[in-house]
Amino acid sequence: MSDNPDEHFRAFYGEAAEGNLCGLRTMSTELPDQLPLGSTTRCLTRDLGEKQAEVRCFSDQGRPIECCGHGLLCTAAFWRARWGCDGVLVNGATHIPFRQDGVLIWLQFPYPDLVPSALPKGIDRLLPGAALSCDRVGAASGYLLVELESPDELAAMTPPGAALKPLTDRALLVYVRCTQNDATPTPYCFRYFAPQYGSAEDTATGSAMRLVTAAARTRYTDQTIMAAQLSPGGGLLYGAVEGDTVWVGGQVQREPQIE
Repeated sequence: MSDNPDEHFRAFYGEAAEGNLCGLRTMSTELPDQLPLGSTTRCLTRDLGEKQAEVRCFSDQGRPIECCGHGLLCTAAFWRARWGCDGVLVNGATHIPFRQDGVLIWLQFPYPDLVPSALPKGIDRLLPGAALSCDRVGAASGYLLVELESPDELAAMTPPGAALKPLTDRALLVYVRCTQNDATPTPYCFRYFAPQYGSAEDTATGSAMRLVTAAARTRYTDQTIMAAQLSPGGGLLYGAVEGDTVWVGGQVQREPQIE
């Protein structure tokens, strides 16, 4: 299947944040729809010409991932280095422009539709503090975005595990706007739980950062933010709103060859 052996990259790392690991393989033939079991997220990619590259990302179970933020970021970093310029990733029917600014690689996404919502019954029992706001994003299997007041509460939150599934089919994204001290970009922190879909708690989640960035703009008019994902491994992510789009950024590093 492969034209080249896997290369490994780490996305959304920095300071005390380990970020998320991704295997990447370049191909010249049509990309498959699934992969065998593996040990980590894997992305397959091929050059389409004119600074566009197709990409498909897969879980460690070999299942396709609709929007894999860290996999897309690693793929963008690979092609940015290969081409020496910015370009576009083609992920199914979705075209994702990417660019580099200093040490950060950025991905562009449409601005998501956040729908203010009452907190679903029972979710409050999973939270370490009172919810300041709640939004739904996407279909019934999409996201539930909940804002808390205290970073300490968020850091101490117990992952909901199996208790989440009877209450909602949505992944639970919990975030906090941190003390500013005139910091730019504005600091946030968040955690992301999707046990219904095999992820008790994700390490560094670009798709979740897109929603936190949009919520920051909607609730506080923050145009640019930086967020620490308070998972056990930790992630460091950046977000910016430009017009009707959201850019999600982070650092990417190539890992030593894994045998």
